[in-house]
Amino acid sequence: MSATGGEERTSRDSQDKDHDFDPTSYVDTELSDGESQNDNDVSYGPSATASGLWNYFEVDKKPVDKGQVAPAICKINVGTAENVKKCGHSCKRTGGNTSSMKSHLKTKHNAIFLKYMMKSTDSSCTTSTSQEPEDTAATSSTSSKTIAQRNEALTRSDSSKVTTARRQATLSFTKLDKKTIDDCAMGGAYLLAAECLPYSLVDSDGFRKFVEVLRPGLGRAFPGRRAMTDNYIPRMYIETVETIKSLLKEADYISLTMDGWTSVAKEAFIGATAHFINLAWELVSVTLGCMPTDESHTAANLAEFTESMLQQWNIKKDSVSSVTVDNGANFVAAVRELGIPIIKCFAHSLQLGIASVYDHGSVKPVIKKVTQILNTVNASSSLRLDMFQTAKAMGRECVQIPLSCKTRWWTLLRTAVAVNRNLPQLRIVLAKERRTADRRRPVTYSHLLFTAEEEDVLRLLLSILEPLEAVTEDLSSETYVTGSAILPLVNAIDQILQRAVVEVETDSLEFENMEKDDLTKDLAALIKVSLLDRYINFQGTGLLATDGRKSYRHLTITSFVDPRFKDTFLESEPEKNEVKKYVEEECVALSPREPSETAASGNSNDSISISPPKKSKVVGLAAIFQRLPSTETVLERTPTEKARLEIAAYTRLPVLDMTQNPLQWWKVHAHSMPLLAKVARKHLCGQGSSVPSERVFSKGGNVVDDYRTCLTGEHVNQLVFLSMNKRFISVPKSKPGLK
Repeated sequence: MSATGGEERTSRDSQDKDHDFDPTSYVDTELSDGESQNDNDVSYGPSATASGLWNYFEVDKKPVDKGQVAPAICKINVGTAENVKKCGHSCKRTGGNTSSMKSHLKTKHNAIFLKYMMKSTDSSCTTSTSQEPEDTAATSSTSSKTIAQRNEALTRSDSSKVTTARRQATLSFTKLDKKTIDDCAMGGAYLLAAECLPYSLVDSDGFRKFVEVLRPGLGRAFPGRRAMTDNYIPRMYIETVETIKSLLKEADYISLTMDGWTSVAKEAFIGATAHFINLAWELVSVTLGCMPTDESHTAANLAEFTESMLQQWNIKKDSVSSVTVDNGANFVAAVRELGIPIIKCFAHSLQLGIASVYDHGSVKPVIKKVTQILNTVNASSSLRLDMFQTAKAMGRECVQIPLSCKTRWWTLLRTAVAVNRNLPQLRIVLAKERRTADRRRPVTYSHLLFTAEEEDVLRLLLSILEPLEAVTEDLSSETYVTGSAILPLVNAIDQILQRAVVEVETDSLEFENMEKDDLTKDLAALIKVSLLDRYINFQGTGLLATDGRKSYRHLTITSFVDPRFKDTFLESEPEKNEVKKYVEEECVALSPREPSETAASGNSNDSISISPPKKSKVVGLAAIFQRLPSTETVLERTPTEKARLEIAAYTRLPVLDMTQNPLQWWKVHAHSMPLLAKVARKHLCGQGSSVPSERVFSKGGNVVDDYRTCLTGEHVNQLVFLSMNKRFISVPKSKPGLK
């Protein structure tokens, strides 16, 4: 920052402190020619071509140190009509510039400053700026006029000559009240938080000029970085937290997703999201935070952290229907310690099976060549260019081969898909002899070419894995129901993979006749075993088996109350009867308790007698038919009987189409099956994967990058929370026009 800019702000700040007066109670008057500088001041004064600002200032007569420039003294008359005096404010002139003088004129004598700007615009090409304006002398006679008379005279004389430049000059210095500045600052805070932008943006020259164009006068008045970090961002965070708390308060049941993350600054965080079904049967997802933690991620510490988080958000542990985590033993043990049903992330479990597929004896050499082709083509610009030119000559489409990353799901599959699409041109390009600068003999990359059998394996592999990628994307969403699809997918994995293996065009007759079906079965078995071990097959009496059976029970209920599945994912009648029994028990547990049961469970000494409600008078048709004898006796049923009737009616209804929304189905049928509707509201909010927490960490990676490693954990949590929940942030609405 230049010294001049700093002195300007210092001068402006001192002016604000020393000259706080009401602009409607004083009169600014320009000086006439007779009140100009004395001849003795020539050595201190401006040159003959100096700025027109010197018409309103004079050089200070006080001696200054050698090499210093004498300050300028404002000589504009101010005060009331009865008590006129000169302003007398001293403006520093570092290097002899007039910036501080212009700033003072703009801040304290705005009417004269606007007139000066208008005259400068009109006469910039024709009139010397050092010449005294023609109407200066005339204005000296108006020192006794009131401010209203002066403004009226200025408006009347200049109204016919206002140009576009004058309008811009007038609007550029519009005064803004504190409320307007505060609203604009909250909008700026929303921009920083929602788009993961650095705090320093508000101090940049480009941002200041941008907001000045949007709102004249705001560029100089907009709060800086410190105000954002200490005031506006924390205020917005607190307001949004209260908004989300009010939403969670209305939810009967809430499901969570949790995961751990370490930033590039080597600071540990725990991400958590909450999901619930509101009264309108809509699935709502909110982020609870990306919270820093100094404790190691042991099961005990994670359980304690989760309990503290639930208390902070006023969430009762009994209202948490499930927690979705990855297969990390620490998170699984922590949720088990809390006594909450566990849902293991389907996407993570599937990826473990995919890793086994890549290590299969027939697939591993193919994947190795795919990786080598990726590295070779992307490392040589000439080879990549030759691939695109060859494809163009062949009349084929050529796609860029994307990089793969071990920590990002499906990136290796996308690399393999791109290699497969580029196979025709790659056969030609890799077989060519090429000369390099460091080798005398020409080299080829023919060793990277696939054999006919390897190409068949590659096509078969893609036909199996591409549908599974689409399944993973569907189960990674948080905008619709996903948890209910886990068990149906696991039970139908064989049929899904067999259906996915389309009629692959093979070049190797031996592979087509002997290995195609066997390889398909082997790959399907690897994937299925990975899923079965985590969702269905639980042998023994250990903790893992106990957790597995509890999770299986929870997931079967979840799938059953989804009208797209019901009990169709189960093959045998005993399994279907078992899941109906689970649902029946859940309905009874969630049914409202009868008054007699409540009184029996309480202390008889503390019982309170409640008088029956008064009956309202029945008139009209109701009164007539109420007196007629009823042909049907209505029996009071127990919760178990009600649950059985609702389950029977539910299973008789047709299965909903897979493209339909199960929550909208329940919105229509909830009144006829109230007990099952409660079970559906509790279970259908469960997430099929922990991807929502992973999204929190992706946002955290955008906030904490290599250039922002000094951000505190508190600020990281605030920024990530606001960015993920930006649809719940209350931002001041724009106001038409200028004040």
